[in-house]
Amino acid sequence: MSAGRVVGWSVSLGVLAAGALFAAIASSLSDENKRRAADSAQLLRDRTAASAAQLRDRTAETARDLRDQWTETALEVRDRWTTTAEEVRARTVHTAEDWRERSSEGIERALRQAAEARDESLAALPDDDEDDETGPSATADR
Repeated sequence: MSAGRVVGWSVSLGVLAAGALFAAIASSLSDENKRRAADSAQLLRDRTAASAAQLRDRTAETARDLRDQWTETALEVRDRWTTTAEEVRARTVHTAEDWRERSSEGIERALRQAAEARDESLAALPDDDEDDETGPSATADR
């Protein structure tokens, strides 16, 4: 049951109880007092109805305000998370590019160092062309 209905039933029951009490009191009064009591009852009914209508309107207005606030909050949260997701994606792409560049640089450096190490180890070996001219077969041919 909605809050508006609970309030409506509560107001109706209150008016009914007040009316019954008023009727009981009015039956023991004089004609002038009965007229005044009837006027007072009518005034009470009118004001109760107006108060109930005002309460209903305010409840509906409050519900609309709350719905609007929640909608606005949800949109703001969505916008913040969208921005955050875009920032994370951009950082991830940037980091991946950095890693790729560093990895390529590392591989290039490792290849260069391997080539330099190979060249150094080959430089320490005697040249095969020199051995051919001065080796045992070269002297035998002469």
